[in-house]
Amino acid sequence: MEEIGGMFPLVSSYHFTVEAPDEKKVSFAQSLAALAKQREFTVEEIAERVGRVKRTVSFWMSGKVTPAESVQQHVIAMLSSPTADPSRRVRDRAERSHHLIWDKQKGWEVKVTFDLGPKLKGKRIRERLKTRDLAEAIARKDILTANWRRLGLKLADRRQRRRRKKIT
Repeated sequence: MEEIGGMFPLVSSYHFTVEAPDEKKVSFAQSLAALAKQREFTVEEIAERVGRVKRTVSFWMSGKVTPAESVQQHVIAMLSSPTADPSRRVRDRAERSHHLIWDKQKGWEVKVTFDLGPKLKGKRIRERLKTRDLAEAIARKDILTANWRRLGLKLADRRQRRRRKKIT
């Protein structure tokens, strides 16, 4: 640097910071929408979890309104937390296909009915899986059912059969 008249430094070169084209900044609306899609949250569930009304969350997701930086961080942290409760869609699908039940305090549980024979009613149990992760819960359930079958226990289908109404 050179000095002009001993007072002001003369800068001989200028430095501009330009973002590389592949380093795109993701907007809050895009990250919220991606997180909602990944975790299968509805707008209503997001609003309920962050304590806002549905319309506000809808505006956030569309990009019409952007909340303050601290609110953005809080919302993303709440929704992306691994200990957050799963969405209703995930819970319903897990119950239908894997017989897994979600309990807020205990995490995932498996519902099983043991077949005790044609004349006896089946024994129903709920076994706590001690995890909040769905994939881990499915793996633990598979291990439990394999162990029960290895012990010679027959597992009955939990779905109850619909009785047909007799037309008279």
